[in-house]
Amino acid sequence: MTAPHGRPLLHLAADIGGQQAYDAGPHVEAARLAESGRLDFVTLDDSFARPGPDALTVLSRAAPATHRIGLVPTVTTTHTEPFQVQAAVATLDWLSRGRAGWRIEVSPTEGEARLFGRRHAATAEELWQEAAEVAEAAERLWDSWEEESAGGRGPVEARRPAERRPADGRRPGDRASGGSSGGPYSGSYGDGLYGGGGPHDDGGPYDAGSAGDGRSGDGPGDERPGGGRSAGGGRSGGRPAAGDRATRDRRSDGGPSGDRPGGDRRSGDRPSGDGRPGDRLSGGRSGDDRSAGDGRSGDGPYDGRSAGGGPSGDRLSGGRPSGGRTGGGHSVGDRAVGGERLHQVDFTGGTFSVRGPSAVPRPPQGHPVRVVDATEGHARATAARYADVVLVRAASPAQAAALRDQLRTAAAGFGRDPDTLRVLASLVVDLGDGEYAAERGHGGGGPRPSDRGPLYRGGPVDLAELIAAWHRAGAVDGFHLVPTAPHRDLERLVNGTVALLQHRGLFRTFYPGSTLREHLGLPRPANRYAQAGGAA
Repeated sequence: MTAPHGRPLLHLAADIGGQQAYDAGPHVEAARLAESGRLDFVTLDDSFARPGPDALTVLSRAAPATHRIGLVPTVTTTHTEPFQVQAAVATLDWLSRGRAGWRIEVSPTEGEARLFGRRHAATAEELWQEAAEVAEAAERLWDSWEEESAGGRGPVEARRPAERRPADGRRPGDRASGGSSGGPYSGSYGDGLYGGGGPHDDGGPYDAGSAGDGRSGDGPGDERPGGGRSAGGGRSGGRPAAGDRATRDRRSDGGPSGDRPGGDRRSGDRPSGDGRPGDRLSGGRSGDDRSAGDGRSGDGPYDGRSAGGGPSGDRLSGGRPSGGRTGGGHSVGDRAVGGERLHQVDFTGGTFSVRGPSAVPRPPQGHPVRVVDATEGHARATAARYADVVLVRAASPAQAAALRDQLRTAAAGFGRDPDTLRVLASLVVDLGDGEYAAERGHGGGGPRPSDRGPLYRGGPVDLAELIAAWHRAGAVDGFHLVPTAPHRDLERLVNGTVALLQHRGLFRTFYPGSTLREHLGLPRPANRYAQAGGAA
């Protein structure tokens, strides 16, 4: 789909943080409001440097309450365990049926390092190098289950059909098509998107239970039939939840400390025999004296036994001769368990190593969408190599276009197709002035610099003009908008700015697909190990 000026349609995303609430309710409401405007995705920032709810856990709670919009939490790659991070993000993709993303960030301050006591703060260059290695390890672990390894429940069964519309192409209450009246703010964000009607098939082994019924349940821990808990309760079908905050015991060079899953803020020791999926598999950070498969046998597909049930002799690999396939310089050990095809990844980075396979089947999207803010130079190589969406904080279309060209060139240098990279301008918006014109210097002259990044202050109409002008000039592929007043600005953004862009044919009026990759026009990645098998 293309805009009237010949370019592809805009991509729009919004941040739903700043709620000053530990209850998931305001975040869920904001996600639903953004979904009513057909935004590509919402982000929820997170940092060890300030108090607040765990972003990944909150968006896991939003998964069953939304149907189409992408959910992208920030999860740092510093002081976290890569094995647990990728498993948590993969679980969110299953809970949301293919709508998960992961905003990759680092934790650069000494204060954050002291929370864990493992090491001192590293340089930005070292942290982003580590982030690149975590992204690579996550990609390999997501591929460690081949499609048939999910018990026949492949990604197609985890996806819903496209949104259904009447024969005339209009939806009831569709603002862009003139279906509503009463001014730009009269639109309701319950315009049929959440009503009963659309088919919602089973979403696979990590289906969230109520994900297709538009209801969020009685609370973050409401009980489900069969003993499972909802996404917000931290459990789903008895498997580790996306925001599980339990920790792993480990020993580093400097003394005791605790591994933690993605988004965890606590450290401590667990008994070695707790049977959690991270044990015996992840390898852990450097300094860990426990190997990925330490010879203990368990009661699942990752125990120390071979496919035939006999003793393996040598940890997870089964003591077999080295006949596994290789890829990218890392050995790959294959094994079949109950008809399932699993692969060891044996990846070693500068500060960690993982053996695999993952504890979670390959996500519905193959690889959940990765988002990186590449405004700072140290993050750009990681963004160009691994990100699907890159955020840039630019105060002018010329600055944004220069960054976009630089990132696309770097992506090509890594062997990527530059057209698979989406570059969005990240803009702080203050729509408190309502219908008034933008302040001098905020509208046609571009946003003003602020301590939070480029800031636009004015009304929804002038913001729509700014977005349209930047997109028409080819400066960016879309915008990531960060409201200063979460509810007020998001409502005016959806019912004002977005409605105007839809009316001009610059932004979608319905979701043609069901996954975040489909919203962004990105292909589903092939499984590297399945490709290697076909070549062999």
